[in-house]
Amino acid sequence: MAVRVINDNLSLTSYLCNYGVSCKLPSSHSTTLSGLIQHKHKLSHKLITTSLLLILAGDIASNPGPCASRKPRHPCVHCSKGVTARSKAVSCDGCERWVHIRCTYIISDAVYDTLVADGSDFNFLCNCCTLQSLPFGDTSSHPDVNDMNIDIANTDDGRMTKPSAALDEQFECFNQKGLHFIHLNVRSLIPKLSELKLLAVRTKATIIALSETWLDDSVTNAEISIEGYSVLRRDRNRNGGGVCLYVSNKVAFNSRLDLNCDQTEAVWVDLLLPKSKSITVCSCYRPPDDYNFISALEVTISHIRADCELIILGDLNIDFLRKTGPLYDKLNCLLSTFACKQVIDSPTRVTDSCSSLLDHIICNNDNKLSQSGTISIGLSDHFLIYCTRKRAHKKQVSHHHNTIKVRSLKHYSKQSLVTAITTTDWSEVYCSDVDKAWCVFKRIFTGLIDNIAPIKEIRLKWP
Repeated sequence: MAVRVINDNLSLTSYLCNYGVSCKLPSSHSTTLSGLIQHKHKLSHKLITTSLLLILAGDIASNPGPCASRKPRHPCVHCSKGVTARSKAVSCDGCERWVHIRCTYIISDAVYDTLVADGSDFNFLCNCCTLQSLPFGDTSSHPDVNDMNIDIANTDDGRMTKPSAALDEQFECFNQKGLHFIHLNVRSLIPKLSELKLLAVRTKATIIALSETWLDDSVTNAEISIEGYSVLRRDRNRNGGGVCLYVSNKVAFNSRLDLNCDQTEAVWVDLLLPKSKSITVCSCYRPPDDYNFISALEVTISHIRADCELIILGDLNIDFLRKTGPLYDKLNCLLSTFACKQVIDSPTRVTDSCSSLLDHIICNNDNKLSQSGTISIGLSDHFLIYCTRKRAHKKQVSHHHNTIKVRSLKHYSKQSLVTAITTTDWSEVYCSDVDKAWCVFKRIFTGLIDNIAPIKEIRLKWP
């Protein structure tokens, strides 16, 4: 604030009052500076000097307003706002700090009122304390976590639980070089966002695919953002379904909106890698009662260029351990048609009564994958699945010739094709299930073509 000079023409009484200095003079006397000095018996020299020094200091606000608010005595663990006697809140059994029930996302007002009316005790742990029991709960070696505004509950008496070495070893697979792709059926994204941020730091994944996000249009991208990632999503509602993709900002990508289909819950992107062809990546989810998903997925894949690398991650609710049923047959037929492979071979969901492989990673070039597997992280009733795609190395000088695969038409003729078709047993195609009949027909007909016009490798004459 600029220094303001007081002269004889300035009313000192009103000026001092603006700065909170109370001074009253007889109404019969002048209230200018000279008048004030003439009637110094009404205002001591000490008060005048102090008041003038305060005014000329330059940092005295004319209207300072209320005092700065004090920190709440009991701040909420998540929103940091105060928890008062009238607040609906619960105390964490681990760190003994308070949490608003609206910040827990798991306790409704009705449940809270019932518990208060009954006066019953129940166990509750905040997200910060829950993180300590997870395999990636120790963030001491990852300073980037501090930039995410995640408050980890540390107690003075050292009650933080360190993850066991056995659990920590599961994440050593992400130390391998390459592009890491992970998928998790998260079963509601918002309450588990803090854990997913830690997971992103720990895995350094290029792609984080999530299914059953349980989101709708009322949730903005800013509310579910993860630092260092761009998010693409396709929502259903807050009660189920929905998928999303987190793509690392370290890679360029294009959203493939042209591949979106009303019959499938899926998000498609093209990863643009330097000195390499693009990789088409998909995050998808098939509800258990959706029997048209595989057919719709087949139509979508047919619109992708045949020479493009394809990686599909999702929960398709088709058990690859049982290897039976019409849905398994349709998916297996799709894999055969597009020369794809499902690379996960261990259970992704384990209960007391059964184990099943419902979450899949499908690719059309598994030779470029260095590893794949599952990890139990405790965020959902599904395991996390992952794969690592090898990085494209710089092209080295080689004496090997470039080759491509084509069909040889040397022994092909129209008559030979007609003969093969007429002599083939097609009885297996005639069945009541149309989808199964189509899969059988494609398998038999493709076999005939392979016999008459087999695929061979030829050398290119240009570099």
